[in-house]
Amino acid sequence: MLRKRLENVQSTLRALKYAWHTEYSIRLQMLASATVAFCGLWFHISLAEWAPVVMALGLVLAVELVNTSIENVCDTVHPDYNPHIGIAKDLAGSASLIVGVIATFVSISTFLPYL
Repeated sequence: MLRKRLENVQSTLRALKYAWHTEYSIRLQMLASATVAFCGLWFHISLAEWAPVVMALGLVLAVELVNTSIENVCDTVHPDYNPHIGIAKDLAGSASLIVGVIATFVSISTFLPYL
């Protein structure tokens, strides 16, 4: 049982490494998250302020990974242009954009009082 769980964790870490090396958007999100985390440490934000910031950043990364997964599946299943595949990929990208805007709002509203 424990061995299976460790194998699952290893698979997840391999997937994150793959995403880091192949997806510019993942690297950008990680850089933005690191910058926000640095600001949180710099300004000594409270635990109550950390909670929404960490949730927003985690959600952005999770949705970006789902978006990347959808794009990879679509490209594998139908490598040629298909308008339905294009719509699916655009919708997944839109979800990433919406979550990114929300995370930006959460971060700005958290740090604005410190500026």
